[in-house]
Amino acid sequence: MEENKPEEESKPEMKGNPGVDNDPEDENGPGMDNDPEVDNDPEIKNKPVQGFTPKIGMELKPLVDKENDFIVLGRTKGEHEEFGLRGLMDIGVVGESQTTGEDHLSHKIMMDNQFPHIMFICGKRGSGKSYTLGLIAEELAKSAEGIGTILIDPIGIFWSLKRENVSKNELKLLDSYGLNPMNFENVKVITPLGYEEGMEAILDGSFSISVAEMTAGDWCTVFDIRRFKAQGLLIGDALTKVREGYIAIYGNRNIEMPGKPEYYSIGDIIQCIEHDEDMQSKKKGYATSTRRSIAARFQAVGNWGLFSREGTPIQTIAARNNVTVIDVSHPKLDNDKRSLIVGIVARKILEGRIQASKKEEARSLGMPVSMEGTLPVTWLLIDEAHLILPRSGSTAATDALVNYAKLGRRPGCALVLATQRPAATDDNVLSQVDMMISHNLALEEDMVSLRKRLPSKVPPSLVTSDFIRAIPIGMGILADQKTQSRTMMVKFRPRQSYHSGKAAVPTNEVPDEGIMEGTPAQVSPILKFKVERREGSILRPSLNVDQLLIRIDSTSQERGVKKEPVFVIQGEDLLFRDKEEREKAEKEKLQKERLEKEKLEKERLEREKLEKERLEKEKLEKERLEREKLEKERLEREKLEKERLEKEKLEKERLEREKLEKERLEREKLEKERLEKEKLEKERLEREKLEKERLEREKLEKERL
Repeated sequence: MEENKPEEESKPEMKGNPGVDNDPEDENGPGMDNDPEVDNDPEIKNKPVQGFTPKIGMELKPLVDKENDFIVLGRTKGEHEEFGLRGLMDIGVVGESQTTGEDHLSHKIMMDNQFPHIMFICGKRGSGKSYTLGLIAEELAKSAEGIGTILIDPIGIFWSLKRENVSKNELKLLDSYGLNPMNFENVKVITPLGYEEGMEAILDGSFSISVAEMTAGDWCTVFDIRRFKAQGLLIGDALTKVREGYIAIYGNRNIEMPGKPEYYSIGDIIQCIEHDEDMQSKKKGYATSTRRSIAARFQAVGNWGLFSREGTPIQTIAARNNVTVIDVSHPKLDNDKRSLIVGIVARKILEGRIQASKKEEARSLGMPVSMEGTLPVTWLLIDEAHLILPRSGSTAATDALVNYAKLGRRPGCALVLATQRPAATDDNVLSQVDMMISHNLALEEDMVSLRKRLPSKVPPSLVTSDFIRAIPIGMGILADQKTQSRTMMVKFRPRQSYHSGKAAVPTNEVPDEGIMEGTPAQVSPILKFKVERREGSILRPSLNVDQLLIRIDSTSQERGVKKEPVFVIQGEDLLFRDKEEREKAEKEKLQKERLEKEKLEKERLEREKLEKERLEKEKLEKERLEREKLEKERLEREKLEKERLEKEKLEKERLEREKLEKERLEREKLEKERLEKEKLEKERLEREKLEKERLEREKLEKERL
């Protein structure tokens, strides 16, 4: 995309200090404004924009829905007339004042979700980009347009969409926007199978990847090997043979292995590598060391727990009117594994939507088409996209996401990328962006990249380095290619759900598996935080620290505990414990862990037993199939031999008949010739006789004369 050349306009005037965040508690969300006029002036009391209001000299001419009084982004005028209020997302208000034309300061902004937009959100760490991504996820969760939403979460913060906002400052802001805090019940959080440890409290389930969905290129990326070297070629051949079938060598026996075109396991791939006839061939096979190396890598991958035979269907992840957060924040999930997951998800969405869009179009024309199992229009949201889609080099997700962005418009595949580094994100995807949001950036390289990619006209003052560095949290530059309105400043609305992306702060309390414990004096600071959270919710609006400590003391007296009581806080719950109870709980915990380990060990042995039985059954089944095959071949040979003899007999009889017929015809011919000769001879004799008689008469006549 060519760099947008800013048009001439006057330097903006800004109210307040643009470099100061006025909300120390909500580091990544909209800040509260400390303007003393807010409480005294009723005309501006409920206006969300205060403190940072740049004045721009270039006129703003957005698409305005005059009947409902809001600005529309992501649609043309004709499209908005067609869809009306359907599929609109409330993202905030205009955060700038215009000195020419109509002033749209604080004008409400609604963004379209009916079309498959490619959206890019950037901002340095702590600037609010993840908060904005969560805001879009909220709006998609509220939408009832049949959209499926998948959010890739590499840092583990979007589980909080399931909890309502309890921030005091943001609750006040929500009220000024006429909104209430919400916990979104149609949000589910899943993580790859085998990586649930420590996340049980926030997870709704897990998912796995079908081995059959992995391409040879995917495996080469996982193993960090080249696709068209010996090891990469071996993987490609192994996958083809597993799908199509091959001849396996087991000792002195050759067994035909049937193909598995739909589903197969990592064990099937290893079995092919170790036993395939062609791969062991000295002429056209692979070295033993190469086969062992690749088999060992597949064996290691099999222990990840990420892959299974059938995998999780994409239809259960991209469900209509639901948001699925794929949490890939587990420390053991490195960027290669995350990229692999994203690449497969993107590829399955695109494939599913291409098929579904054909059926939808056919059905719209009145054709009887079943829509069962089809994938809905899907929005794919990816946080920290520069890790998954780097500008230099490629990952297992690169090709899939590039195809998704380039081919996804017609089938309805939307993409939202959020990143700290616009300059470090792949250009092939960013070239398709039609909507861009930028928060505060620090590096000049990233600002240059931003200026090049903004898809609409830009007032020069909005993209100066000093201005971009000064953008406060909760505000950003927004450019929309669809409406062709100029780039504008936006004040994003506060989140209705809880935002888990705040920076962690030091504490003297040592967490024990999610439980904080100590004496009242030790835990008071934590108590205060927990109580403030409860004050902002419906659970205990009047509870305070003193009342809570009184309850602890009274509980201690009732139980006859003379020593200073010990208690724990777990989530929203306060649990009283004395020393004996704590020791008892510890023993119960150890006992539970032991039983859990025994249970897991028992399950592991059971799985091994079942796997052994399965392999034995497969072996017997293979032998049975081999015997049946040999018997079938024998019977086929006998049948062919019988047919051959029958043909030979018939051929012999035919030749005999032909010979006899030939002899008969020969005899008839000879007989005919003989008769012809006799006839001719008789005629000759008759002529001679007549001639003799004539001569005799002539002689007599002569003598008479």
